[in-house]
Amino acid sequence: MAPMRTMPIQGLSNSATGTISVSDTQARSLVCIFRAGKDNSWEIVNNNTVFSALDLQQGLTLGIDARDTRRNGGWDGCTTVDFTVKDGEAVSKDSVMLRVAPVLLHHHRQPIEKVFTSSFREGSLTPSITNYLQGLIKSIEDSMQRAQVPGPITQLATDDPWAQDYFEPGYTSMPGPDGRVVSLRVIIEGRHNPGRNSTGLIYTTLRGDHVGGVAARPPPSPLTLKDSTYNAGGNMEMLPPYEYNAQKFPAGRIIVGGDHNNQPQGMDFLKARVMQDPLVLDSTWLLSSTSTRCSKPFLSRRSAAGLLSLLIRS
Repeated sequence: MAPMRTMPIQGLSNSATGTISVSDTQARSLVCIFRAGKDNSWEIVNNNTVFSALDLQQGLTLGIDARDTRRNGGWDGCTTVDFTVKDGEAVSKDSVMLRVAPVLLHHHRQPIEKVFTSSFREGSLTPSITNYLQGLIKSIEDSMQRAQVPGPITQLATDDPWAQDYFEPGYTSMPGPDGRVVSLRVIIEGRHNPGRNSTGLIYTTLRGDHVGGVAARPPPSPLTLKDSTYNAGGNMEMLPPYEYNAQKFPAGRIIVGGDHNNQPQGMDFLKARVMQDPLVLDSTWLLSSTSTRCSKPFLSRRSAAGLLSLLIRS
């Protein structure tokens, strides 16, 4: 939650009252306002909640949270919170405009904190494949240990083999006390496969304290090749932070596979990130047309472009 406070008000009569409200109907439905209660509890505040003169004299400790993120053609993430005080015939009002922090994708220069893979159902694989995968996981964990990446690998209970396709990790952040950054992990849905339980893991296994989930688009039905390919998490990749032609991308930039006619159905969601305005890499010549199918090591070099990308068929 983003903290909000009102300053203590002195000189009020005992009959004075106050309200905290959001007048815009759409914004009101997409934000939750809370008041700090006793024993570290929080009480919901709505437009009809009335605060007493004593409350106003002490000052209010509040928090505001968004129920959705910014979307093109939908909510722009902005909301105006009004603080109104009435004391007899006198009415005083103050307002503050807030905007929800965008959900951003991680770029590959950020440190790795956790590695995921699919565990598969017991008995769903042949013994030889099971042994091969166990050896592969062990080898990766050995590499993680050498690179000082926290382990072990987290295995998700699904028979969907493509762990990077059914979700993409993201985050949202805001300034906190003492110069600290307060952040929340947000898991973005990738492609949906009705025959597997992988998408549901976002909300049953991954979501929790400081971890949320969000859908970039409504789930299509039935499953199409376009959904399976272009909407996969493996088709959401990142350029590292760079600037070019007076454009700056300090949080990196999204890169997706496709072309003018074939793009992720969540493209509007990705464009609404603004800070990571997506580029489209023509991947339609690949059998599986995701940006991950091109390996993309980015090399810094001193030139007008700043970055050199090697595109290699993997």
